[in-house]
Amino acid sequence: MKYLIYFIAIIFTLSSCEENSELLDYLNNANTNTIEGCTDSIACNYGEPQSNNGQYCDYSCLGCADPAACNYDPWDELGNNNGCIYLSSCDKTYIPDDKFEAYLEREEYGVGNPNNTHGDMIPNNNYVYTELLTQESLIIAPWITGTSGVSNLTGIEDFKNLKQLTISGSSLSSLNLKNGLNSQLNLSITNCHNLGCVEVDNSVWSTNNWTNIDDQIYFSESCQ
Repeated sequence: MKYLIYFIAIIFTLSSCEENSELLDYLNNANTNTIEGCTDSIACNYGEPQSNNGQYCDYSCLGCADPAACNYDPWDELGNNNGCIYLSSCDKTYIPDDKFEAYLEREEYGVGNPNNTHGDMIPNNNYVYTELLTQESLIIAPWITGTSGVSNLTGIEDFKNLKQLTISGSSLSSLNLKNGLNSQLNLSITNCHNLGCVEVDNSVWSTNNWTNIDDQIYFSESCQ
């Protein structure tokens, strides 16, 4: 009987070790894939561990119970209006690239947004408020924090104040700059080997005025 008890104890110990080993493997993997979260103390996910290099701060919980605001939420239970955004127009621009959206959400400042962001304060919903796209200069390059890995610039045509656009070392395969405002823009595209046609207002004007462009790139009023 004594040996039977010893045998059962050994089996239980080995089983526990195996389970603990699996648990440790899981925790190690989780720690490997989890990076420091949002560092903005007013964000809803402040200090929470998250992936994506901790670049997404979520402000969706701040709430807005004012019907006059662009982000009015009739179901806002807090009712503190800390997240209300007041703009002359509540139009939104579709930004399908999550990394580009994240960059716009937190880069520079957006007048009318209580947290000085260019977005709607909701990460990964693929929209920002059009009126907040106020940059006069934008660089999409691996050495610019937040823009590395951006592969789709859909939505950039709504940058009405953009004067300088520099794209370098990007994997972009399409680009639409057609917005009736190309004459105010200085464009540079280098080391973007996947990009061919760039849609513009006037292909002749663009060819004559935008010269710091990769050889394989050409301009057209309608890229198919």
